[in-house]
Amino acid sequence: MSVQARPVVRPPSRPDREGQTDGSTPLSIFPVPAPSSCAVLRPWVLYPSWAACLVVLAAWLAAPRAVTALQYTPLALSVVLFGLPHGALDHLVPSRLRRQAPTPRRVLPLIGGYLGLVAAYLLLWFVAPVVALTAFLVIALLHWGQGDCFVLLAFLRRPPPRTMAGMALLWLVRGALPIAFSALMHPAAFTAAARGISRTWGSYAAWTITPAFQAGGLAVFAALVLGYVVLAVGARRHAPAYLFWTDLGETALLFVFFWVVPPLVAVGVYFCLWHSTRHIARLVLCREANLGLIERRRVPYCLRGVARDAVPMTLGAIAIFFVFAVPRSGSLNGLDGLIWLYLALVAALTLPHVILVLWMDYTQKLWPARRGVFAPIVAPLPTGATTGR
Repeated sequence: MSVQARPVVRPPSRPDREGQTDGSTPLSIFPVPAPSSCAVLRPWVLYPSWAACLVVLAAWLAAPRAVTALQYTPLALSVVLFGLPHGALDHLVPSRLRRQAPTPRRVLPLIGGYLGLVAAYLLLWFVAPVVALTAFLVIALLHWGQGDCFVLLAFLRRPPPRTMAGMALLWLVRGALPIAFSALMHPAAFTAAARGISRTWGSYAAWTITPAFQAGGLAVFAALVLGYVVLAVGARRHAPAYLFWTDLGETALLFVFFWVVPPLVAVGVYFCLWHSTRHIARLVLCREANLGLIERRRVPYCLRGVARDAVPMTLGAIAIFFVFAVPRSGSLNGLDGLIWLYLALVAALTLPHVILVLWMDYTQKLWPARRGVFAPIVAPLPTGATTGR
């Protein structure tokens, strides 16, 4: 009688506290995590940002004077509430995506390069403030569109564009809404803010949006939105219908929000409670140890971990702000001057942050060239599986 050999079952590699394995299993660098994880996080990602925009929109329509009196509040709160902290885990992201422990040997070179780029951008404010502000607006536009693009692909299961041009269209439309469209709809407010930031650094550029420039800019934006809608309609049959309408509904909400609400208020709310919170959700998904917690719906536990990890670098960024604010306190024009200086610091921090997020997109295979023309970025749900509405 023949005896069949029993297959050898190897125990899985034991992860360390950051999800590191001993190398016997392949790295799970994913386009995005399982649809079930994204479905659990979806309400945490979408509902707070919608509610924030709707509440501020209603408040502006009901009591514009009260909102104007508090117009700096969202930006001031962003120092500790999501805004500044959302980039405070950048030094940990590469290790976590590679399932490695963030040892000093891996983290310290990243921090050094990060600080070098921040210092270079701060120097640019001294040397060429007009160039620094222009670059900040362009970088912020692309980065905020980039952040929303991840949400569209991961949480709204929008089929990704097959070309980089299509991906860039998503970035441009979603990023232009809080930056370019807001400025074009409120040219006087934009001019005042741009002049305030520039004059903090000794520049007296006009920053005037002429009627012709406004009309041309709105025409270009309308063309981009049309292309965005065409792409969304073309992708509709590949995603649940309610997620398709959620995509267009979000775009319409942002359109109305930035059309009606003044830029300082609207951008501050968007920075804190839309862009930053959505990036934090992405950070939660980057840590493999969180995926099991998400499946068990222990999302608050994951968020507490992000908050704890963000404290050191957030305090470091605040310290950098005071290093620049205290010597200039005599020349700053009250609260306005502090806000303009804070935005200059945010611009300096944004440069290395954007480079890191671009690397995340590349590593997680969000770009068409990385996943192939026909490779889906999110695996389709099994037949009969829940969509996690």
